[in-house]
Amino acid sequence: MKRLALLAVVAMVGWVTGGNALVPVAEAKGKACLACHEGIERFSDGVMQEDIEKMGAEMGDAAGCVVCHGGNPKEEKDKAKAHMGSPKMLAKKGGPKNFLPDPGAMPVNDQACGQCHSGYFDRLNKSLMNTEAGKLQGNMWSWGVQKDMKVVWGNYNIVDDDGPVPLVGTKAYKKYMKDFVKKHPDQMPKKLKQLPQV
Repeated sequence: MKRLALLAVVAMVGWVTGGNALVPVAEAKGKACLACHEGIERFSDGVMQEDIEKMGAEMGDAAGCVVCHGGNPKEEKDKAKAHMGSPKMLAKKGGPKNFLPDPGAMPVNDQACGQCHSGYFDRLNKSLMNTEAGKLQGNMWSWGVQKDMKVVWGNYNIVDDDGPVPLVGTKAYKKYMKDFVKKHPDQMPKKLKQLPQV
């Protein structure tokens, strides 16, 4: 218990001292999304945030919110109008076509994250965290619903048609995964069926 408390204290200190602070924003008038969302944290620090802000500035939103969320950065008074549509230039480049309240959500992240991060949508879509295939298989087997350890079910119907070698990672990791898939084909299937609704 003492270790857990110590870990919590260390994590809290790290969060307080290293987390993103609220970015002070000058007068919000003429600031697109910041006219209403003044004081909101920046998405991240570093080059990615700088790129997002540059792209946003080209569309009238210096904070860059519109790059991932879409919406109308020219509307600063009417919430419904501000949270509608998307700049045409952004939609043409593969970005959001309409306002996305949660741009990281699976059905739309290809328009948000995927517009800049090639292959991101496919990797995320097939990830174990997204499909929950291991958790589902373990429960089905331990509850006696499934008689073997074969992974069949996932949160979505998925087909992995690009093969067993991961798209990202070190050479050692890619080799490890290729060998693992070869040794454990039942645990690393090429397709999953969506778990039926109950």
